[in-house]
Amino acid sequence: IAEATSQGVTFDASERWLLRGTKPPGQAKNAYRLYPVLVHELGHCFGLSHSSDKSDVMWPFYKRDVESPVLSENDKKRALERVAPPPGEDEVVPKTLSGGYFKGEKVYYLGPSKTYSNGDKIEYGNPLDVVGPPRSEEYQGKGLEFSIKGNTTNRNIYLVDVSREIPGPLPGGYQLGEDVYYIGPAKKRSDGQGLTYGQKVEVVGPARSQGYSGKGILCQAPGNKAIDIIWLTECSRKPPAPLPGGFEVGEELYYVGPCKTYSNGDKLMYGQKCEVICPARSKAYHGKGLEVYIKGAKYTHNVHASECHRGKPDALPGGYKCGEQLYYLGPSRTYSNGDSLKYGQRYEVVGPARSEGYVGKGVEVQGPGNKYKDTVLVSDLSPEPPAALPGGYSVGEQLYYLGPSKTYPNGDQITHGQLCTVAGPASAKAYAGKGLEVSFPDNRHNHNFFVTNLSREPPEPLPGGYSLNEKVYYLGASKTFSNGERIAYGQPIEVVGPARSEAYSGKGIEFYVPGNQINRNFFLTDVSREAPGELPGGYQLDAKVYYVGPTKTYSNGDVLKYGTEVEVRGPAAAEGYDGQGLDVSVPNHDGLDSIYLTDLSTETPEPLPGGYEVGDQLYYLGPLKVYSNGDKIGYGVQCEVVGPARAEGYYGKGVQVRVANNKFNSNFYLTHLSREAPGPLPGGYKLSDNLYFTGPSKVYSSGEKLKYGQQVQVAGPATAEGYVGKGLEVFVEGHKYNHDLSTENLSYDVPDPIPGGYEALQQIYYIGYSRTFSNGERIFFGRKCEVIGPCRDKKLKDKSVEVKFAGNKYNRNINLEDLTTEAPPELPGGHQVGDQLYYCGEEKRYPDGDKCTRGAKCEVIGPA
Repeated sequence: IAEATSQGVTFDASERWLLRGTKPPGQAKNAYRLYPVLVHELGHCFGLSHSSDKSDVMWPFYKRDVESPVLSENDKKRALERVAPPPGEDEVVPKTLSGGYFKGEKVYYLGPSKTYSNGDKIEYGNPLDVVGPPRSEEYQGKGLEFSIKGNTTNRNIYLVDVSREIPGPLPGGYQLGEDVYYIGPAKKRSDGQGLTYGQKVEVVGPARSQGYSGKGILCQAPGNKAIDIIWLTECSRKPPAPLPGGFEVGEELYYVGPCKTYSNGDKLMYGQKCEVICPARSKAYHGKGLEVYIKGAKYTHNVHASECHRGKPDALPGGYKCGEQLYYLGPSRTYSNGDSLKYGQRYEVVGPARSEGYVGKGVEVQGPGNKYKDTVLVSDLSPEPPAALPGGYSVGEQLYYLGPSKTYPNGDQITHGQLCTVAGPASAKAYAGKGLEVSFPDNRHNHNFFVTNLSREPPEPLPGGYSLNEKVYYLGASKTFSNGERIAYGQPIEVVGPARSEAYSGKGIEFYVPGNQINRNFFLTDVSREAPGELPGGYQLDAKVYYVGPTKTYSNGDVLKYGTEVEVRGPAAAEGYDGQGLDVSVPNHDGLDSIYLTDLSTETPEPLPGGYEVGDQLYYLGPLKVYSNGDKIGYGVQCEVVGPARAEGYYGKGVQVRVANNKFNSNFYLTHLSREAPGPLPGGYKLSDNLYFTGPSKVYSSGEKLKYGQQVQVAGPATAEGYVGKGLEVFVEGHKYNHDLSTENLSYDVPDPIPGGYEALQQIYYIGYSRTFSNGERIFFGRKCEVIGPCRDKKLKDKSVEVKFAGNKYNRNINLEDLTTEAPPELPGGHQVGDQLYYCGEEKRYPDGDKCTRGAKCEVIGPA
């Protein structure tokens, strides 16, 4: 609020000042009284410093309750000392000393704490009394002599180390005399003394040198004569942590990082020795590195702890040495910071490779003009310049890419017809000597291509007028490729370039199929800009439906079971399915399966008849069947259920089965199937036994005939009523149907011939008298009949044969003498069998009681 010099007092005009006897107005409560301030400032004009006694006028703080201050005895004494020397002193002391100080003025010491050889001490902040001008020539004009309370000797002190103001606290909150740890780099002075990282030092004052003020302190290390200035960041109350890597201060290590040349000319070479002086202080190395001293270097440098070894490092891979100049034979690269690595350019070896995948196989190199080092495999380096590139191209040349457009897993994209830059020879084995490595704008990595896919000229337009990246639809058959990848009818695909396969040249295009890793060539006829029409049966692509056909086993071992849920992939591509089937994907199948619409359903299929399950193993209980394609099944053969029977007449009453070695499945009634193996056949016969029919010849309603003595084959047990358990079903060659026969009419042996030399089913004539049987059936003289077989009555066996008369229900045994192969002659008198006549002879009576009366009506039944 006011300032005093030896010339006068200046008051701050911006403050509100009050004269004696006035009260401060309500709006000026913070006003100052002029008189107390004036008296205090006049004390400074006399050279008086602040007093630590509250009763003194020179107390440094303003007292609002004192309107008219009175000089204390101490104030008066100090003022008299300033204007008159003590009695008896002849020395003339100027009223004003260097720095504007006065003899006897109280000031404060701002320098570092010291202990003198006689035991006197001075500490930062100690009050001092000005005694007079300095006695040492070194301090003339720059210092004064001061007395220090408690000391036996006055001391010369520089003016910069004193102040009228009480000094503030030390930076960082440290206290005088406090012991702290030095955590900065080791320091050595010309006298051989210095500081070491982790050493304990004593705080002796604040640092006041330029740049350190408020940011550093003065410290005294044990045994050191000089005081050191250290930054607050270089001291800590806590002991420092161990150095990274377990190394110690002062330890000598080998540098195993890349060679470095610093801006000041310092160099750090791989394998060079260095001395640890403290942990690295650079942010990039904090907690991971060390600060080291290199012999001959101007400055210390930070290195990663991983770049330091106690043991001497191995030689560089490839036998190369640091500083050696080599040719780079790998692909050219340009980095985001502008650095580049060019094929054929020379680079300097700076150390071993440290990146994963390169350790022990590569080195780090420094290229001219590059900011950073590059890691390179030794296989990409050579002391000799490289050979010319394939195709006569040059590094940096701009070429057109003629291959298909691609998107790589890392996000890189290339387009057919896009310009690229030659980076060097192809590095992949498949392209060696035949390809180049090129770079594309905005791509992260280079890519290898055959020179046939590169040209100095732009490519021709694509066939069909299609454009790169155009989205079209696939209309061809759904496919599963050898690598397991698929394409489905109607699937959207993307044009990536001209077809590269010779078969598609000029007629096809190469496409990207979403979800596939490999591009595919398709004919133009198999693609369209328009989405395909509706699928057969009205199904939708990717719809989930059920397979309701019989279980199938494919040649590759895949099985498709009745009731399996499948997914629609497009129209059926297999031959014979055109418009009548779909291609579907089946879980765990390698490819797509073509299925007829009749074998697919959107509804969950019903359970199989009879409670059977697909895959059940059953026994066939029906007769032997031989199909036109050569398939056959016999009684007792085991078969596998593949689905419900679908043939007309079997629905709901049968299942479809697969028989081993048969080409096709078969439909059977539930009554012809069983989980249990069947018992033996009646008569002890076996399936497929060849037998002879010994019964009467038969003509079935189908027109088929079975002759006495004809050979038959056992097809299974008889199932017709009356034959069950007593007969067999037999197969007759040339017959459409099998027949049930009694075992009594079957034999392994050839039967006896029919008496009279007749043959079964031979047409002959009856020449016996006409007869009427009890059931009303009649036979007439001259009537044709058909030989059925030998007489089954043993008594008449050799004298009779069994014959059948048309229209009669029962066969009849007829004596051989009543049969002939020749047609009989006409009856006498021109009469016909059945004629009604009158008897004109005499009455006759017969032994059995019969009689014949003249005039009685009678019927002609044959010749007499």
